[in-house]
Amino acid sequence: MSEPFPTQLLPALLSDDPRAHPQAGAAAGYRVGAHPLPMMLGFRAETAMGQQPQIGPLTVSIVIFLILFAVVAVVLHLSGFGRLVYVMGNNLQAARYSGIRVRRVKMSLFIASGVNAALAGLLYAARLGSVRGDMAQGFELDIITIVLLGGVSIFGGSGNLAGVGLSILVILNLRNGMGLANITGNTQTCVIGALLILSVLVPNIVQTIRNRLKGSET
Repeated sequence: MSEPFPTQLLPALLSDDPRAHPQAGAAAGYRVGAHPLPMMLGFRAETAMGQQPQIGPLTVSIVIFLILFAVVAVVLHLSGFGRLVYVMGNNLQAARYSGIRVRRVKMSLFIASGVNAALAGLLYAARLGSVRGDMAQGFELDIITIVLLGGVSIFGGSGNLAGVGLSILVILNLRNGMGLANITGNTQTCVIGALLILSVLVPNIVQTIRNRLKGSET
């Protein structure tokens, strides 16, 4: 026989703050500080997918990331589709006049991006054991910084996943180090933003210097 619906949790369910009524959650046997809705639907706060190591010290999310990283690297650097992506990034009009089906390639990229975003959302929700609409708010700054710091051009047509992988390690270790040093979130955001600005300015400055040196030689 199924248990009756815990009516004492209704205020917490209707509230935007999952900690709105911790007494109700504790009385019903739910973990205080976590939103009770995922737990009533059968999701545990600490799931095997999100937190528990499955292959040695690696969690499922890390394994999936490594597999997708290798697959995308092969597709981008060793396949015809990857070459089409680079051509489109360098010159979209030239790619269209060369007979490349630009709309089809762009649609494929958008679909792949959406699937990856959905998978990342599932893994992130599994890691935290709860779901909120603004859970990943602010991640855009880190992601853009990782991409540009890894050598990907903001205008498209250049970059590789090896640089992006190294940039991921740099940003993650920087974030963890600042967190362990008790640096406030606003200061961390300023540091990441400064890295973003430098990652845009430095390549442009280097390219300008190279162009001037070539011009002086000629």
